Amino acid sequence: MMVTILTCIVKTMVNIDILKSNLALVQIVIDYFAAEFTNTSEYERIKESALKHNQKFKNPNGKTFINLGFLSPLECTLFIIDKGIENTGRVIDETIKALEERLIIYPIDKTIGRQITDDRFRLNGEKAAILYRKNLIMNIILGFDYIVQEYKNSVFKIEHVSKNQDHSIGTGFLIDYADRHLIITNKHVIEEHDRLRVLNNEDNSIDFEDPFLHPDKDIAILPLKEKLKTTAFQLETEIRILGEIITIGYPSIPMTRLAYQVYHRGEINSFVQDYYGNQLFLISAKTSAGNSGSPVIDNKGTVVGIVTEELFEKEQFYKKGKLPYYAAITSNDIFETINNYRNFG
Repeated sequence: MMVTILTCIVKTMVNIDILKSNLALVQIVIDYFAAEFTNTSEYERIKESALKHNQKFKNPNGKTFINLGFLSPLECTLFIIDKGIENTGRVIDETIKALEERLIIYPIDKTIGRQITDDRFRLNGEKAAILYRKNLIMNIILGFDYIVQEYKNSVFKIEHVSKNQDHSIGTGFLIDYADRHLIITNKHVIEEHDRLRVLNNEDNSIDFEDPFLHPDKDIAILPLKEKLKTTAFQLETEIRILGEIITIGYPSIPMTRLAYQVYHRGEINSFVQDYYGNQLFLISAKTSAGNSGSPVIDNKGTVVGIVTEELFEKEQFYKKGKLPYYAAITSNDIFETINNYRNFG
């Protein structure tokens, strides 16, 4: 019995390396299953192809299921071959498996028909279609390793020199708003500066305009003078307790020469309110000085919040060994700040 269970687990495990070997083909498969909700003309061509091949192979009830929107891996493969794309069926199979595992597509219920001879799948409704339109499905099926590679150039180091000539470092991240690029960071990262520099992952300076600081919350905006050629983050207001997250930032690292981009993984632990009435949420991903302004990124690759501070009392640490909690501001507050900036502008 144990051997059977282990065999089943191995069989259903998605091979991410195979997906990464041909991302262009992965996207074509995603487009194929999303077409019903996102591209009417392409979906008609897909159905026409599926019906043609179904007639050739004489699949029982295939026409009925195709017209209901359920398409098979074989029909997907043949459609792609007909378009002149090289047949790499393993990539197609692994992509379909990943889409099903992440609930982007769902299988036909084989109890509805006695003569279903193959697996068939359909896009999982409008919610999955929204993820497609936002270009987030690749993030979901390839995971945090892919998300880091896709967005690491959209996280910036912010060098702050105070009026007393004290030096500090924080983090900011890129979003696209009203066809402008904005860097979001903490207010405490940039306020009361004498000099301020924003640097990308290759330590090249980024030109920005006058900062906008939220009057009450620890959020600031640095509008960029020109749009960058990198993938901007999208904001997400749905925050799930125990949902997995990562942070990308520039924490201070003892005994190192430079400020390096560092990635931490964790989960969302709770919603809290601090002494000053600020609504925050706690994360288990490690943060430290320099992580201020780091994006808190969910498994879709969207930003659910921004790292703001460690909730920490020295006296409690020395007396009782109480360690800090790591707090973040929600993306709802980021949206509010952007609206204030828009009205101010």
